[in-house]
Amino acid sequence: MGDRSLNFRKMLMGISQQISERELNALKYMCLDVIPRGRMEEITDAYELWKALEEREKLDSENTGFLRTLLTTGMEGRTDLINKLDTYEKQTPVNHMSQNLTGDGEDDGEDLYREFDYVVENVGRAWRQLARKLRLTETDIDCITEDNVRNLREQNRQALRLWKKREKAAATKSRLIQALRACQMNEIAYYLEINKY
Repeated sequence: MGDRSLNFRKMLMGISQQISERELNALKYMCLDVIPRGRMEEITDAYELWKALEEREKLDSENTGFLRTLLTTGMEGRTDLINKLDTYEKQTPVNHMSQNLTGDGEDDGEDLYREFDYVVENVGRAWRQLARKLRLTETDIDCITEDNVRNLREQNRQALRLWKKREKAAATKSRLIQALRACQMNEIAYYLEINKY
């Protein structure tokens, strides 16, 4: 773990330890458009919230803009927490431009995180077949498997994230549906198509 990553974790720990249950609920409410309800129900502390935001690429050691937005709009008066973030950003240059609470950057294409959550919940062991249809290589699939041993859901999620990262704006919901149909996962494709997920 590099210094940047370590300092990032320390900063998040420092903030987490000072957030009350009421404040956590306020932060969760601010993230309703980002984190699906099912995943949100699993979040019982700030550490889990940060993890969910990282899964959706809303938070990492080089991009704290969304965290700043949450702290400044959802936790008024907590300058002590914003000071912790300021200290981290001064020590470690980051992209701290504020992000809105619903979308990603303009160049990232469609926001597919709700769709990814649905696919992760339903594809199961067939994720490798889907990954191949999304043009991931066997090396990609092997690396994802090795990095997430015994965690099928995380393997699936990482494959989808890698596809989106590589394809950028070309990674669309319709392309995902097309790949699912090519794998004979027609029911999952159908529910994505009619937005019932």
